[in-house]
Amino acid sequence: MEELITARPPYRRGAGVQRLVNDGYVFLARQIARFLAQSEIVHSVFLRRSLAAGEASFPRSDIDLSLILDRACAEPGQVGPLLELNRRVRRLRRVFPIAGQIETLTLAELPKWFRLEPARESVNRRAAILLAGKPFAIPASPIAPENAAYRFAFWLESYAARAINTGNRRNLWKFAIEMWSNSATARGLIPEPHVSRREAFQAWGAAAPRPDASLESLLKALFDTAAELHRHLLPPLRPLQQPIEVEVVLPPSLATRRLVLVPSSDPAACLHHLHPAGSYFTPEALDVYLRWTNPFLYDALPARILDLGFQRPPMASYEEVIQRWTCGILARKPGFGARDLGIGPRTIAYAAHAAQCLAVGRFPAETTAAQLGQLAESSHPIDHYFLHLYPQAYALCRH
Repeated sequence: MEELITARPPYRRGAGVQRLVNDGYVFLARQIARFLAQSEIVHSVFLRRSLAAGEASFPRSDIDLSLILDRACAEPGQVGPLLELNRRVRRLRRVFPIAGQIETLTLAELPKWFRLEPARESVNRRAAILLAGKPFAIPASPIAPENAAYRFAFWLESYAARAINTGNRRNLWKFAIEMWSNSATARGLIPEPHVSRREAFQAWGAAAPRPDASLESLLKALFDTAAELHRHLLPPLRPLQQPIEVEVVLPPSLATRRLVLVPSSDPAACLHHLHPAGSYFTPEALDVYLRWTNPFLYDALPARILDLGFQRPPMASYEEVIQRWTCGILARKPGFGARDLGIGPRTIAYAAHAAQCLAVGRFPAETTAAQLGQLAESSHPIDHYFLHLYPQAYALCRH
């Protein structure tokens, strides 16, 4: 079964002021989409995430779009139309700062993307709104527990960490709701994640934190969900008695991060260990993250963490992540999904290096940016990247 993405209204139209806000955002998104669809390589433009779900919040919501391209423009001498589209996006953001993440996928890349991201695309299948171009179909793929667990842990590394560091309760509540919905999918309580946060909040029931809850309550709800998911999918760990802080080089960005591990019985302890480069986990949340989101972090962890009972993720986890980190969408992250160069090219370079290491029976511990070559450099202007490095990055992707 599949569903055709058409010019439909938001998933929840809302009423009163909410409906006016939803309709206003969709109208503006449609004008942006028409501007982008003037490119010769754009097949379709669709609206996704909270605006498509009908949960726009003025003036805080961004307009997140996906562009379906008819070709990758990755052969020598063919990058011109893609670079022009990229420049168009960058000009757009100067006029409309609320233009958020603009992701790009080619028609040829869609089958792999749908296979790797069934939980995420199940939401788009039910809610995405075609704004310009031709309709296209998203299949209703079964969601394995492992994929829903990956989507659960996806929010932990940077999104939740940023909300914790800034004390942004609204965003932390949003992430906790999204994570619970993916956890419920992984545990077989629901067949696919909820489209709207309102639905997920209602389904969560009495344990769900309210949007105005304290940071302590939000952290407890989020990490209690992690513990519940861990009990369902993985062997138990030994309890952590005191917080542990350790500097790690985090693959694939190779950025130095402060890993803060706090006891499951006191997740709010992370509020006493805030750091600008901090990522915050309980042991159970970290175990889920290692297993399905970033197994390459395992070799960067010290013995005092591993001794809690962490086991190296199976080879299948590494192989799945390499597939995810070699998607064409990452080769086109600069200027589209990221406002600057971002880490898309470095992610691809790291994944290619990791695949070579695994092929000869070793894990890519202590990898440096110098080992990854030009794609790992962060100083390239975006135009230079597309003109000189994009074909190389795309050649490393697995389609």
